[in-house]
Amino acid sequence: GASNNEAEYEALIAGLKLALGIGVRNIHAYCDSQLVASQFTGEYATKDKRMEAYLEVVKNLAGQFEKFALEKIPRGDNTQ
Repeated sequence: GASNNEAEYEALIAGLKLALGIGVRNIHAYCDSQLVASQFTGEYATKDKRMEAYLEVVKNLAGQFEKFALEKIPRGDNTQ
């Protein structure tokens, strides 16, 4: 089964693809997974091969925006 972090990556990837598809150029993404946010910034190493694959997809998508930011938010604040 998918871990919470895999689900977080899946949601992030889907959101980024959607944003690119409708022509968004600048994006500020919010993520409540400490692991995902820290892997993206390079603060945490990616030891799991599947997480590494997700991270590569996110970085590739992020590179297609003029401006991209990923911000970690507390899980309790993620109600939007």
